[in-house]
Amino acid sequence: MIEYRTWGSFGQFKKEYAVLVNGKVLDPVEETAGLTRGEKLVKTIKVGEKEYRITIENRDSRKNAHRFIYVPEEIVVAVIEESKSSRNIYAPRVTKGEGDVVSEIVEKEQEINGVKYVTKATVTYYVNDKLGLKVVLKDNGDDHRPRVIVHDCGDIVKVTGKTYDVKEILKRHGFRWNPAEKCWYASKIDVNVEEIVEVLKEYAWVGVKP
Repeated sequence: MIEYRTWGSFGQFKKEYAVLVNGKVLDPVEETAGLTRGEKLVKTIKVGEKEYRITIENRDSRKNAHRFIYVPEEIVVAVIEESKSSRNIYAPRVTKGEGDVVSEIVEKEQEINGVKYVTKATVTYYVNDKLGLKVVLKDNGDDHRPRVIVHDCGDIVKVTGKTYDVKEILKRHGFRWNPAEKCWYASKIDVNVEEIVEVLKEYAWVGVKP
């Protein structure tokens, strides 16, 4: 069994992932998406030439999440756990089975309407060299990040797009809000275009335009 549960007033949680022998990762949050409180679902998954039944259950209370997956142990290579207490955050680690958890910072690109956007993401993998497995557990550089565009306008640098999530970062780097143009702006005396692009890539998809 693996679980995801929350408690307390400080966002405490415990979340487990199950890595199967075929490299598939079972995430109790993703697998129970769509299940209402008290609902249980039995589904069949194929691993190799055999089929196995797993049970997915939502036992949420009114205040906290309680999600479970019951999976046959014979097809589980490893269980990874991450958690947060009232004082500490514990990074993903192997609690059952073999293998390691590693993280890498990767740069991703995508093009939308002729604009190339770039972001920096921390990708967390489960690695098992013996079985030749390297599978993604977490990727914080998904499409849910906001998209902003940095405009190099002569003596002025402007930032447009979905800037709400990065406004505090822009303020700290000397940008001010222009309500008429609905953009953030700063003088090149105070801001370097390349540097602000690198900073924003940590939090958003960033495009650059003249």
